[in-house]
Amino acid sequence: MTDPKRSAGRWSWIAASLGAIAVAVWLLMSAPRESPMRPKAPAAPEVPAPPPAAEAAPSAPELPSLRIAEGGRLSIAAEELPEDAPLSLVLEISDEARGEGVRSVRVVSVDGRRLDASATPLAGEGSGVRLDVEPGFLSPGRYLIEIDTVDPHPLRIRRFVLEVK
Repeated sequence: MTDPKRSAGRWSWIAASLGAIAVAVWLLMSAPRESPMRPKAPAAPEVPAPPPAAEAAPSAPELPSLRIAEGGRLSIAAEELPEDAPLSLVLEISDEARGEGVRSVRVVSVDGRRLDASATPLAGEGSGVRLDVEPGFLSPGRYLIEIDTVDPHPLRIRRFVLEVK
């Protein structure tokens, strides 16, 4: 048989752990941290077009200007959201954490709505991943963005906060 005092000790430890997790999530959602927006790179000098006989090289996709630092927060005005196109964000995570392939992402709103999406790694070292959020999903409020990484330890999920004002 088990000792009732020992059993009660286990339950109090579990309750304390759950309470600590709830406080950590609450702090993450309410901490007023801003992610610095990186300015767009200056425009390259104008280069004359190649002759019609030569094939043009495929152009690189335009990088989103909205970035969220690892563990950071980004606030954006609702008027700045694109109406017909997805909102493109760059989530800054280390190269070791992002891996090579597409990463699964969950965007969870405070009111309980959830969007499962995927993020693609950007070319280059330290460039992070690109996340496109459907235009109809976002409305004023806070959103927790969770991305699954390739880190070998149990806490491999990285979290970001997006606030639409």
